[in-house]
Amino acid sequence: MRSVIVAASFDPIHYGHLNVIDRVLKVFDHVLIGIGINPKKKYTFELEERETTVRNVLKLYGDRVTVKSYSGLLIDFAYENQINTIIRGARNSADFDFEQILSDINQNFKMDIDTYILVADQSLSHISSSAIKELQLNQAKNIIDYVPLIVKQALEARISHQLLVGITGGIGSGKSYVTKKLWEMAKINSGTERACGSGFSHPNFHYIDMDELGRYILKESVEPIHQSIRREIANKLCEKLLVDDMIDMDKMLAILFDDAEAISARSIFEQIMMEPMMHLIRRKLLKLEGII
Repeated sequence: MRSVIVAASFDPIHYGHLNVIDRVLKVFDHVLIGIGINPKKKYTFELEERETTVRNVLKLYGDRVTVKSYSGLLIDFAYENQINTIIRGARNSADFDFEQILSDINQNFKMDIDTYILVADQSLSHISSSAIKELQLNQAKNIIDYVPLIVKQALEARISHQLLVGITGGIGSGKSYVTKKLWEMAKINSGTERACGSGFSHPNFHYIDMDELGRYILKESVEPIHQSIRREIANKLCEKLLVDDMIDMDKMLAILFDDAEAISARSIFEQIMMEPMMHLIRRKLLKLEGII
């Protein structure tokens, strides 16, 4: 069986790592994932957390992938595991030059262990663990494009101190009722010391109401971006919707639910409102900690 080592700190693992692993498995039978331990480096996630997350993310590969942590030199880790091939990813010329130096050093050990540098997929070459953590700190909208959902949840808990619970469903499906009950439970239990997972022992509870955000954009906000959103809605659905630069909600509801072309109108409306709504949610999340 042809085995190879792919090593990194995986703090956290992201789609750049996964792309390298996936490509390597097209050539080699087995990949040993080496999670590096550097005592001089401060990690966001503890070693056990990184090991658990990496194993969960890579379990789809079955026994073709093994995960181990190591300290010291990577070439010694390869020697101890009797693997003579190391794969290193390079995102840019700086990475390539650094990896080439390490490869030259490893060659000088004369342990018959080769290092191969794999050029990163161009669509993923801008991804790094440090950039992802910065994006999470600022509640960037596209972090889900860079990490699996389980990693996103871990980042939300560790960096933003948040546990997000989404309540969704069609019209009349009971979202408001469920939310009300959860909110009542949250208020009752907010002063109770209890384990809530993801590092929360004294949780704060917060509620972001999408309807409230929608009303703010359509009827209340004087921000230029929301004024332009209202004009776009009126231009695409009905000019009479705009009254004193605010959306007439009764007319809007009639167009969205009573009009013969309501389905098409709702589709247009949702496309226009998606980005400003998500933007407001992200702005709110910047100020909140706890269960949201």
